[in-house]
Amino acid sequence: MLLHTLLMAAGTQQQGPDGLFFIGGTTDFTDQGTFTSSKTTTGLSIGTPFPDRKIIAAAKLATTFLPGGNAEFDSLTLGGTAMTLVATANAASTEDVVGIFQMHKENGTSADFVMSCKNSSTGSALNYHSGGLAIYTTYGKATSAHDTETVNSSTSPLDAEITCEGGGVLVAVGGDRGDDPDQSTFNNLTKDFGAVCNSLIISASLAPATTQTNLDIDYSFDEGASVGSGCVAAVSWSKA
Repeated sequence: MLLHTLLMAAGTQQQGPDGLFFIGGTTDFTDQGTFTSSKTTTGLSIGTPFPDRKIIAAAKLATTFLPGGNAEFDSLTLGGTAMTLVATANAASTEDVVGIFQMHKENGTSADFVMSCKNSSTGSALNYHSGGLAIYTTYGKATSAHDTETVNSSTSPLDAEITCEGGGVLVAVGGDRGDDPDQSTFNNLTKDFGAVCNSLIISASLAPATTQTNLDIDYSFDEGASVGSGCVAAVSWSKA
């Protein structure tokens, strides 16, 4: 009986809590105020460590108009290790890029993040002027995404839908050229972070108890804003 109790206790220690946890957001990449292809922000919280922890980053960067090809993420590193880019979208203007990244990381409560940008046509480093990041943690979820959605348009709202299984989690990130976070929102999701990083980054999430099939997560924004275009990337994960 004692051995059974000890084994049960050991098993419990291997699992983090149910749900999805918004840890925090930053626009520190913008505050650096210079055009570089790679920017660093230090000491961001990454939540409570457990062996089954998944860290999710909702990211946004903005650069100048690029006639020869779109800007895109070169990498996002956490503690010196590259996170996996699961979904990404460019705004119609090609100035804004959003993406959802993930990493399995058992240890640590804080880390440095480095966001890098490149020219998708040439693969060469591309300077960007601003960026933002929202950090989430979840536990006991599948390695691969269950569903993804990416969309861009100059017309609001952006029509987006995604399926998320019961007990799973969903994270979405939107970007547009507005200057008021209250004017940009996702349908049927909880807005966790909204901030100005030259333009806007909005992150939102859901952890449904029951399966949501083709859930409407349309993204509304201010069409009258400069350059007037938006982009969305969203990802869902099921239980492992």
